[in-house]
Amino acid sequence: YINPTPNSVPAYEYLELYNRTGYPAKLSGWTISDASATLTIPDIIIQPDSFFVLTSVAGAGAFTGIAVAGVPSFPSLNDSGDDMVLRDACGNIISVTFYDLSWYNDPVKQNGGWSIEQVDPNSPCSGKTNWKASANNSGGTPGRKNSVYGSAPDVTPPQVSHATVITANTLQLYFNEPID
Repeated sequence: YINPTPNSVPAYEYLELYNRTGYPAKLSGWTISDASATLTIPDIIIQPDSFFVLTSVAGAGAFTGIAVAGVPSFPSLNDSGDDMVLRDACGNIISVTFYDLSWYNDPVKQNGGWSIEQVDPNSPCSGKTNWKASANNSGGTPGRKNSVYGSAPDVTPPQVSHATVITANTLQLYFNEPID
């Protein structure tokens, strides 16, 4: 979520986590990092097919009727773009998102007051094509199903765009889309 003003969504930055599995997800010791900071997620459990909002300690009370936790030292999310990395307690990368203003897919909404929402949580590595500005009149849907939710399966396999020789036994491959 980026730039929470001027709509009726609470005027605090937030991140929304969604458990798309059939099992409760205990996030004890998990972290979220951006380019400048790492925050440790509080000891929370996200139920199957459920959402959990993380925000600043000051902002937690503004989000009512949803699962929310205030996080000390909640990072300032860069409105123009940022790298977000979710890691489990062992340091394994669970999810990575590199967003920027173009992900709004709407030049009016990218100026503020609207969240960026994921279209299809079952296609998490689709990049910009799987994100849009919220279609909800309040500017976002924290803690509930995204207003732009839909099926957006990636049916085109990735193609190698080019390769670089690193050593006599190592090639670095580049693809035309993000690879999970």
